[in-house]
Amino acid sequence: MTLKGNTGDFPLETVLRLLTETKKTGELTLRGDKGEGALGLAEGRVIAAVFANEGPIPALGSIWDMGRADFEFTAWNEAPPGNLEGELQDNLRKAEEYKKWIESVRQVIPTDRTRFRLSERAAEQGAVTFTSDRWRVVLAVNGQRDVNALAEHLKVDRDTALTTLAGLVRDGVIETIELPTEMQAPPAPSPPRREEITFAPPPREEATFAPPPREEATFAPPPSTPQAPPPSEPARERGDDRLDRGLAREEAAARWCERVSVADRVDAACARPRVADMERAAARAGDRGVDAARAGHAG
Repeated sequence: MTLKGNTGDFPLETVLRLLTETKKTGELTLRGDKGEGALGLAEGRVIAAVFANEGPIPALGSIWDMGRADFEFTAWNEAPPGNLEGELQDNLRKAEEYKKWIESVRQVIPTDRTRFRLSERAAEQGAVTFTSDRWRVVLAVNGQRDVNALAEHLKVDRDTALTTLAGLVRDGVIETIELPTEMQAPPAPSPPRREEITFAPPPREEATFAPPPREEATFAPPPSTPQAPPPSEPARERGDDRLDRGLAREEAAARWCERVSVADRVDAACARPRVADMERAAARAGDRGVDAARAGHAG
């Protein structure tokens, strides 16, 4: 169950009465110009109060005095951790008493950043009663420590330190030191109104679309095809060479016949066919065969 609204339309008392009657468990958050707080409920009972850095009772009082504020109740399965005891009305009465007390303290100690020093008029105040707690505070005052620093030094809570310090200031034993203007804290900014709060979705990672890397074309010259050497002049057939040589030998034989006698010519002419046959046989057997045939004929 989620319940939303504004205390200007539905007062806080009315909202709590509804949650009490229905015995709701969960958290009631409130947000206004004075700040933001939360109340924890267990089966309709207010068991916790949170407001800034205040204690439970002061926090309850601050939430009750917020005035107009937006509220939202969120149901829980289990009760939130509690820091309040007793009934709501009793705690509200304590919160009212606390409010009056802090107002009286602020008359002599304006803020928690106020520092202190021993008063020069202490001797003029007459008899002053000192307890051990008062003596400890007086001895801790050095002109530099503020309320929170003194509380930390004395190992006490802030409200206890404020009570003792306020009594010593009223009795004239110590006095406050005005903070320099540059050391005064600026007023805290008012919390933004609910309608001013916008929850932006997480930034999306913008997709970047890069074109795929182009493969650079490399233009290599085509592999050179080894050129065949120009065809040499076709070799002449070995038989042709042998024929030429045979013709040359016949011419030589004819010249030889002219120089010999007629009878020899007849023998040479008769032998010429045999010489031609032998030369053809030598052509088939090779050059060596031709030479052998000539040698035989000459013999």
